[in-house]
Amino acid sequence: MPTFIVIAVGAVFPLTIAMATTDKELTPADVTLEVDGTLFSCVRSALAIESPYFEAMFSNNFAERNKTVIEIQGLDAATMKFILQWLDDSTAIFKLQCVEVLAVLQAAAMLQFQRLQQMCEDVMVQRWLSPESCLMTAATADRLSLAKLYNKASALALWQFCEVRNTQEFLDLPLSRLEQYLKQDALSLGSSEDEFQVFEAICWWLEHKMVERKSDTLKALSCVRMNFISVSDIQTMFNYACIENREDAQDLLRCILCIKEERQFAILHQSPEQDMEPFKSLVGEKTISCSSKAPPAVDSIDKASIKHKLEVLPEAEPVKVCVMDTASVQIESEAEKLIEEFSEATVKMSRDILAQPSRQVATVPCVIGHYKVENNSGPDEENSSPSHDHAKKNKKEKARNMLPYVFYWNPNRSEKLLPLMPLDKLDQGPTEPIGYAVLSKGQELYVVGGEYLIGYGDWNRSVLKYNAWSESWTFETSLAVPRRHHSVVCIDDDMYVVGGSGKFRVILDSVDRYNFTSRTWYKCAPLPSALYSAAACVHNNLVYVISCRVFCYNPKTDNWVTLNDVQLPSGTSYNTALTHGNFIYLTGLYSEDLVRFDPEKDKCVKLVGRFQYTAGNVCLVGDKIYSFPEHNECPCVEVYNIRKNTFEVLFTGSPSSARISFKKLARHCFPLVLYETLWRGP
Repeated sequence: MPTFIVIAVGAVFPLTIAMATTDKELTPADVTLEVDGTLFSCVRSALAIESPYFEAMFSNNFAERNKTVIEIQGLDAATMKFILQWLDDSTAIFKLQCVEVLAVLQAAAMLQFQRLQQMCEDVMVQRWLSPESCLMTAATADRLSLAKLYNKASALALWQFCEVRNTQEFLDLPLSRLEQYLKQDALSLGSSEDEFQVFEAICWWLEHKMVERKSDTLKALSCVRMNFISVSDIQTMFNYACIENREDAQDLLRCILCIKEERQFAILHQSPEQDMEPFKSLVGEKTISCSSKAPPAVDSIDKASIKHKLEVLPEAEPVKVCVMDTASVQIESEAEKLIEEFSEATVKMSRDILAQPSRQVATVPCVIGHYKVENNSGPDEENSSPSHDHAKKNKKEKARNMLPYVFYWNPNRSEKLLPLMPLDKLDQGPTEPIGYAVLSKGQELYVVGGEYLIGYGDWNRSVLKYNAWSESWTFETSLAVPRRHHSVVCIDDDMYVVGGSGKFRVILDSVDRYNFTSRTWYKCAPLPSALYSAAACVHNNLVYVISCRVFCYNPKTDNWVTLNDVQLPSGTSYNTALTHGNFIYLTGLYSEDLVRFDPEKDKCVKLVGRFQYTAGNVCLVGDKIYSFPEHNECPCVEVYNIRKNTFEVLFTGSPSSARISFKKLARHCFPLVLYETLWRGP
């Protein structure tokens, strides 16, 4: 019967004869390794080939060179046994579970089995990294200084916070790692962007080990961005068990409430016409004064009703609030009460917490361009023939000289355009497809449709998905209707494919909806008129399509309407639409103009300003609109800051960067969540 060894983490390995073998012959063992009381017969040369650690050990400079039995400390027998098995069969790594791979990874790093270590990292990323394992993996990778694995695990933990906070690994985090995790600006709070989720996660963490973590309450609460939680929600925090039992935590929340209310009072009194009635309607009839010992009891929490009443407060200087004459006296009095009511340490911590910025997911503007490839071979004389096949071959060869590539601009670190990845999947057909559309959804990029070699009826019906985290391509689906120069937008879990040019170059009015969860296509109501290369965006959960006119689609009613009241300039065609606040911003393929309109109020578009160069590829990231034009055959990057209302040229390429081209494509600019930018330098 076989014998088994069980290690502490629960991994079970059958014992085998630990002897290196090959297909041709059996090599006799010449050294014995003693690991955790178990003896393994091994071959020195097999160990030395894979491990610089053993190669050095068996050299002339170490005493172990002449020993027949060598003790290896800091390692369990089961893991050592697996490493020796791996020397014979490297595919054995794919049979391990997550915790087993991590155990082998630590041993491989210690014994410098570099190839095994790399395989363990790859297997973890490809098979085992998940919301349940990412925190443990990040801690292991950090301890072993494995940068790539640490970055991948940390990126997953930041992006999947809403799932990670529900795992046992999160509850078991030590305070130092909890703070490191929750204080990240790039922590993703999901589509709701509700900071209250962080407070709830902290409460679960504190209550998991209530007694021993009682003293950690204030440090844990400092991870919450209180400036982005409403007064009403902060009031509900007093009802949580971890707060009820801590007077210092209650003092901290009361102090934060006083400062927030003080700021609200200052904002409302900047205009003499304003009084306190609007303020009372925001926080309720009974407001909390600085001298109150506890907030009024809250029987129920209705965040949906609160959200439209109380907007997130703008940041303000924590030291002094400037208001108009009569209000300043009252505010100074409130500040004095604040100092009298709370300790200096509590006031300082409250102000530090409220001074934290809003969380920003690591998003970068990207553009699909081309690398120019030099072709030293002369043209084939046969290709000059006017025949159909030779003309097709000419187009094919010409396209091969331009390799599609995704570039990105890192607003925090870039001094130049940075390459992200080749679009090699697009280059596997006869040529790169023409008129394909791109759609980004978080960390995922979708490439939709297009036609190979226009005029030959060769269509790309595939929808391909690229995941920036896993750095992998997968096939998503096939188009219901082949098309090129169409528009694509996304609402929640639905992708809408709008218009374009179809078979026999017929302009389409058809609209198809694809659900990412069910992976099913649905027919939608057709456009009021057929169009292609139109600007499209989602604004207030409605789809807007802008060409010569403005069309609006309501997904709930499956109905299109034409906004005849909105007048567009004659002779102008827009190819990109971006939504920010109440406005839709538009750019055209052959214009430097940036215009905008409010679809609910405006009857015409208004000029915002002009980019220095033609705005063919633009996208929105946060409060900034990025443009990727060309100037004198060189790539450039421009930005319009919506908040500051300023235009700026960020980058102008030199002749050395002339191999990068944006000319061939338009409307292939998009934002992408790319956590790698948190660690990757310029």
